[in-house]
Amino acid sequence: MHTRHSFQRLNRWILVGAVLLRLITEPGIFTPGLRALHKLRENATFARAMLYLEFGCGSDYPTAAPEPGQLTVKRPAEPQPEAVAVLAPVKPAQPLVFTARDAESLHIAGSCSYTVDKSELLNRPLAGDFSGSGPKILIVHTHASEAYADSGAEDFHTDDTDYNVVRVGTEIAQVFEENDIEVLHDTSINDAAGYNDAYSRMADTIAGYLEQYPSIQMVLDVHRDAYEAPDGSAGGNVVTVDGEESAQVMLVMGTDEGGQYHPNWQDNLSCALKTQAVLQRDYPELCRDLILRCSRYNQNQTPCSMLVEVGASGNTLPQALTAARYFAAAVCKVIQNESSEQ
Repeated sequence: MHTRHSFQRLNRWILVGAVLLRLITEPGIFTPGLRALHKLRENATFARAMLYLEFGCGSDYPTAAPEPGQLTVKRPAEPQPEAVAVLAPVKPAQPLVFTARDAESLHIAGSCSYTVDKSELLNRPLAGDFSGSGPKILIVHTHASEAYADSGAEDFHTDDTDYNVVRVGTEIAQVFEENDIEVLHDTSINDAAGYNDAYSRMADTIAGYLEQYPSIQMVLDVHRDAYEAPDGSAGGNVVTVDGEESAQVMLVMGTDEGGQYHPNWQDNLSCALKTQAVLQRDYPELCRDLILRCSRYNQNQTPCSMLVEVGASGNTLPQALTAARYFAAAVCKVIQNESSEQ
């Protein structure tokens, strides 16, 4: 008799639990529901029983914390700006094929007088080897103190890495990690010792990383642009991407026209054009014209170096973070497409 009553009480509790489970997983309170389920981690048998009663299947619900090294995504330190949408992994379902229409959609501006064959560069194999182990991308900030309109800094510069372009680099790195691309991020304030000679110092920093990690194939130098709006205020174009406010991105690519040794500048430009073409297809308003310059901007050190301006001083940091994630997703598509063809 005692066993029968115990069994009935258990069934009542199971029924109550099933009802509660349905309530906490209803739309609008889904996130609190998941938090409640996490609290059942110490009683995994009960959690599995509830899920079985509700959904007719078992659960792989974890019974212990993951082993060290399982979680590789780095999260930015507090304080954090307004959250932005998380993009799903971006591996292309089909190989990327670049057409004459893609080439025509790409506009190149800047002071360089070279004429380039955009179609040939779009269809040139990526020069970098992104296979094997070891970090493949290095993110740096030659002018790390560059900040945005909501930084609180009168001159749009701050050493606070939660509010300058270092934070944007962290966002880009996170997208790479989400797509299983190993990345290093140099967060030092490179321009603290002087703005004008920052590129010379960064050249030594990049060389040091390449010596320690010869697997690096791409250096991304992440900046924030600055220009004046028609009314004299700080400029910063805003576009809407998938319902979100976003800043624009602009790729600045170097050449050897200024006399600096840079034999691989067209390989770098090929990578940049592929990235811009991917963005143009999906989000045509996100990109400004690619700028081709006579200087090399340390892009001679790897076969897939790029300098990217993410937003401008008149944009907010959340707008820049949105742009950064879409830019990084396009880079992932280019890399993963080339890797799948090797």
